[in-house]
Amino acid sequence: MTTKLVYGAAARKELVDGALKMAEAVSVTMGPRGRLAVIDDGIGIPHLTKDGVTVANAIRLEDPIENAGATILREASRRTASEAGDGTTTTCVLASAIMSDGLAVLEKHDNQAREFFEGLDASLECVLEKLAERRLEVTDPEQIQHVATISANGDRELGTLLASAIEKLGPRATVLVEEARTYETTLEFVDGTEIDRGFVSPHFVNSKSTNKCRFEKPFVVVFNRRIGTLKEILPLLEHVSGGNRPLLMFAEDYEPEVLKGLILNKQRGSIQVCACKLPEFGGAMHESAQDLAALFGCQPISDADFDERGMMKITDKRHFGTADVTEITRDKTTVLKPGFDEARVEERLEGIRQEANECINSDRLMQLDRRRRRLTSGIAVLRVGAATEVELQEKLDRVDDAVNATRVAALHGILPGGGDALLRISFELDKRADELSGATQAAFRVFSTAIQRPFRVIAENACYNVDEVLEKFIDINLVSGKKEENGFNALSGEFADLVADGVIDPYYVTKSSLINALSVARKILEVGCVINSYNDFEGENV
Repeated sequence: MTTKLVYGAAARKELVDGALKMAEAVSVTMGPRGRLAVIDDGIGIPHLTKDGVTVANAIRLEDPIENAGATILREASRRTASEAGDGTTTTCVLASAIMSDGLAVLEKHDNQAREFFEGLDASLECVLEKLAERRLEVTDPEQIQHVATISANGDRELGTLLASAIEKLGPRATVLVEEARTYETTLEFVDGTEIDRGFVSPHFVNSKSTNKCRFEKPFVVVFNRRIGTLKEILPLLEHVSGGNRPLLMFAEDYEPEVLKGLILNKQRGSIQVCACKLPEFGGAMHESAQDLAALFGCQPISDADFDERGMMKITDKRHFGTADVTEITRDKTTVLKPGFDEARVEERLEGIRQEANECINSDRLMQLDRRRRRLTSGIAVLRVGAATEVELQEKLDRVDDAVNATRVAALHGILPGGGDALLRISFELDKRADELSGATQAAFRVFSTAIQRPFRVIAENACYNVDEVLEKFIDINLVSGKKEENGFNALSGEFADLVADGVIDPYYVTKSSLINALSVARKILEVGCVINSYNDFEGENV
């Protein structure tokens, strides 16, 4: 094995080159007239998509150091998607602009790197402050529809259906996305809930493309205890494996030996299984075990259900709950049509209501509210239809972003879209930069240019001359004295009131994109050495 070392500016340049290549590929999907990207991995049908995170996940560069830069940027964009549900493309575009211009500044002000990075941090604080001032609360269901439509890349049908789900179930609505068996896309409201715990190991994932574990008609067991050894639950595993149905488990915790055994059996195909922890902590965890058992229509498994040898006693079906569909991610479990012991659920809800009426502790009240939501939430099932497999996959990519962006907009508010809010703030940042000097001034200039990039990319993808559009924007909004109402709508090519036109972005998505973009850009610009190890015999990276 050989190690390759690259230092200083050369190391930073190779990392930035890789990040820029990925950002360029992702940016073609941005805006209402963004283009499709074709992903061909040599297996099956090529995948067509306008989803930024899907494009980013597909990119592996030949040069190992460039690939490291692309990988670092991809992780930042994933973090934005995890926090805000959308914004992958915006994060890549912003970060690439900061890195590209930042390299040039560091060559000129290398001895003032600290001042430059402090200037970038100050720029971000200034932009976030101005962004918060421009945030608008969602006051009209039509605004939610506009957000959903934009996030679904202009698909008005999807936007309307998602807005209906949010309007009926509220901003924290759980939307389960499924493939339809017809050409039509439909929305159905069914019994179900969302549990704020996901799988304890990614090895339980059974769908690599979505990074989820999805079961149909699983057995569900709820342990009101910790599982210490695999031997304890062998009777359970043997019982379930004979019935050819998947098993979803909830427990206080699992010893490493137990997880290794479950994962090994899953990989061998002996049993379909997924392990999750119980919600809450401490004493509240025991309450949540009783809640989940009532929800799934089973009895929780306690110490009394184990014999003198420490093995679980399987005598009847009272410990086995059911559900039509479960979909488990790293953070949550979505349940469709659980077994539901109606009398017990109502009894537990009544107990929650009575305690909440008498409780004055805010933390306990929040805990009670979480328990209530798990027992009462409904679910919207969005069944996505298409004429071909290629079209279906492209639609499914868009729906995930749209669901998350719509929920975030309803909770945290909106901004004028199309890059308009950041563009206006960039002019204010330029004025601030005029009062500064040296590396700090350069940092403000770099950040100002970077936050113009989303606007520029959206206009470029719509085949407009960006300089002409920007000149007209300045003339209408700054020279004429008119403000706020005249943004550029890249879909129509007109200047108008963007909020009234339905061109809006979720505030929290933009905020998260800015924070994560600067975070990753700064870290790459601070690199002083890259260490790459590869195999002498094959020249492969390890």
